[in-house]
Amino acid sequence: MATHINGIATNDSMPDMLYHYTSISGFSGIIENNCFWATSCKCLNDSNEIYELLTHYDLTRSYSREYLTKRIQWILDDHYVISFSENKDSLPMWGRYTNDCGVNIGLLKDEIMKLHLEDDPLHEPLIGNCIYSKFEKDAFIQKYLCNSKLSDLEGQLYFWLPFFKNDSFSYEKEWRIVFSGSGVRKIKTRGYGKKKAPYITASPKERDGNFQRIKISELNLSSIISGDMNKKSRINEIISHNNQAVDRINNTTSTLIV
Repeated sequence: MATHINGIATNDSMPDMLYHYTSISGFSGIIENNCFWATSCKCLNDSNEIYELLTHYDLTRSYSREYLTKRIQWILDDHYVISFSENKDSLPMWGRYTNDCGVNIGLLKDEIMKLHLEDDPLHEPLIGNCIYSKFEKDAFIQKYLCNSKLSDLEGQLYFWLPFFKNDSFSYEKEWRIVFSGSGVRKIKTRGYGKKKAPYITASPKERDGNFQRIKISELNLSSIISGDMNKKSRINEIISHNNQAVDRINNTTSTLIV
């Protein structure tokens, strides 16, 4: 069982279905290899923004900027994230994560909670919804960080920082599955814009400890794929070639403005 954090992210409050946006090639890789890629948190979070947030609460008074910056960087370096969204049809997300030509994979929450590292299957991930607004960040920092001793502060930062995200991304309604890379023997890299992004892989693990096929409840096609028979055929080819079960495939209009 994964560990829920934030006080918000309980099994009851987690939506029944969440969606992972990806390109056609990304979808092919997920299905062919039966795994999701968990990307290094340092590629997803701004360490300077986090530091400034801590500075606002005078947490740097007892700890030097150099020390806190190193600890923040270490925490971000050690965490790897698979991102899901509550939003199944978002124009900005289709554009940002699929270049308007991709899919999102809908998994039931019970299936998401089965995701474990192939290289470290006993490691339990953290699952939580991202914290965007200044009000929410204020509340968490005041509750968990402001009166922390040094050892407690590090522990609290380790749990909370992967879930802090800039408010400009609040439309994503993101939930994160967060893994520590400490027990992983081999960290891989992939292209990420003009940089190389470290990543590790995770697959669904049953209670008996064996890994299983990913169970896709929904596959939503972007409007470009929905209207292009060749691209739609490519999606169907990926599914049939890998004997992947998909409960239902939906065309989207991408008219949801957020």
